[in-house]
Amino acid sequence: MLRLAPGESVSLAWELDWYESVGAFTAATRPPAAFSAYAAETGTPIIVEAASVSSPDPQVKVEREAEGRYRVEASAHGPRTLDIGDGARTEVLFHLPLEEVVRRRVAYIACHQRAVERPSLLAHAFVPVNTRTGLTGATNGWPDWSDGSERIAMPLLLQAATVRGLADPEETGPLLDGWSRFAVRHLLDETDAPRRGSQTWHLEPRLYDMPWLARFFLDRHRAHGREEDLERAARIIERRFDLGGATHLSIDDSPTTTAVCDALDTAGQSARAARLREQLVDSARRFARLGRQLPAHEVSYEQAIVAPLLDLLSDAYALTGEAVFHDAIEERLPWLLAFGGPQPHARLHGIAIRHWDGYWFGENRLWGDVFPHYWSTLTATTLLRLPATLRTPDTDRLAETIFRANLANYHEDGSATCAFVMPSAVDGRPAHTADPLANDQDWHLFLWLRHHDDR
Repeated sequence: MLRLAPGESVSLAWELDWYESVGAFTAATRPPAAFSAYAAETGTPIIVEAASVSSPDPQVKVEREAEGRYRVEASAHGPRTLDIGDGARTEVLFHLPLEEVVRRRVAYIACHQRAVERPSLLAHAFVPVNTRTGLTGATNGWPDWSDGSERIAMPLLLQAATVRGLADPEETGPLLDGWSRFAVRHLLDETDAPRRGSQTWHLEPRLYDMPWLARFFLDRHRAHGREEDLERAARIIERRFDLGGATHLSIDDSPTTTAVCDALDTAGQSARAARLREQLVDSARRFARLGRQLPAHEVSYEQAIVAPLLDLLSDAYALTGEAVFHDAIEERLPWLLAFGGPQPHARLHGIAIRHWDGYWFGENRLWGDVFPHYWSTLTATTLLRLPATLRTPDTDRLAETIFRANLANYHEDGSATCAFVMPSAVDGRPAHTADPLANDQDWHLFLWLRHHDDR
C-alpha cells in the first residue's frame, strides 16, 4: 500500500521492452519453472523443473525425481494448484480422455439441457442450464441465452458423438430428429435465413449462425444420406452470400462452405459447388486487399474475427495455389498469435484473451477476462489448417495445448461452465470463478472431434 502525506508526491513509471520472439521474451524473464506440459490426461505425469514444487491440493501427488526436477500427478479430472519456488503459484490441468468427456457431456445435455416442458417442436430445443439449480433458461429476452445461435453446438456435438460411437443412436436419434424439425420451423425462415432463436424478438437474420446450421444439416446428410439435408445445407450457404456473407468473417464459414462444396461434387452438383467456391475465393481476394482495414463485426476486433480470416485465406490458397493468398496468411498469422501469450499456466498458455463472455453468456453477469474461453479453440483449428509451408512443430504443439486447456470447462459429471472469469474480483464483486451456466462451451468439443476426423 502506498501512503502519501499532504503535499507529498510520487512518480510511477512503467518500463516496456520489446522482443523479437516468444523465445527471446521467456529467456529474458527467467521464469521460475519449466513444464513438460500444462495439461495431461489423468494418470499421465507432468514434469516440472523448478527449485521446489508443492501443492495445497490433497488430490495432487508431487514426487522429487532429482535436484530441481519434480513429477506431478493427479487421478481426478480438474485444474490443480501448484506452488513453485519462493512464492510463485500456478495451475496445471489433469483431465479425462477426450472421448470420455464427450460421453459424459452428451449424457448431461440429453438429461438436463432440453426444453421438454415446452409444447410441440419447441420442446426439442437445447437450452442453457444453471448447473447449481438445475433450472433451464428455455424462454427469455436475452439473446445470448436463446434456444438458437451458439446453442447449435449441442446438437452438433450429439450428432458428432453418435457418428463416432460415443453416444447411443437409440437415445440420440430421436433428439436429433426433433431438433432438426425444430430448426427448420423456428431457426430458419422460408428463405433459409436464420433467426437467433424461436422467440419473436429474435427474428433478425444473424450471419454467424448460418455456417453452424449448414454444418448440422451437412453432417446429418453424411450420417443418413438424405438429399434434403444436403439441399438445405447448400441453400443456407447460398443464402448467406445473398445476405452479404462475402464481407463477413463468420466463425467456421470457410471450412463449412468447402465441405458443402465437396458434398455437392459427390452428389453430382459440381456446377453449383463451383459457383460457391468462386464466391469464397472472391471473398478472400476482398479481404486480402483490405489489409489491416478489417470491418467491425459484432465487436470491432477480436480473435474470432482473425481466425475465420485466416481460414478463408487458407482455403482460397488451397483452391487456387495463388501466392497472394499465401503471402496474406503469412502476414496475418502474427495477428492471431498476438491474442495469446506464453504464460506458464494451464488456463492461460496460448489462450486467446476474451473479456465479455462472463457477462453476455453467463449467469453471474461478470465482466473480466475469461480463461480458457472455448473460442480460443479457433486458434488451434486455424493453426492446423495452415498451408504446410507455414505449419511448424511449435504451431502444432500450441494447437494441442489449446485443445487440452479447454477441458477445464467440463466437470466429471458432464456439467460445464460457459465462462471462468479469471480476475480475483471485478468491479468489487468476487470473481476467479466458474460461472454456473452451461451454455455455449461445447463448440470446443465439437471442433476437437472434427479435427480428429480431418487428421
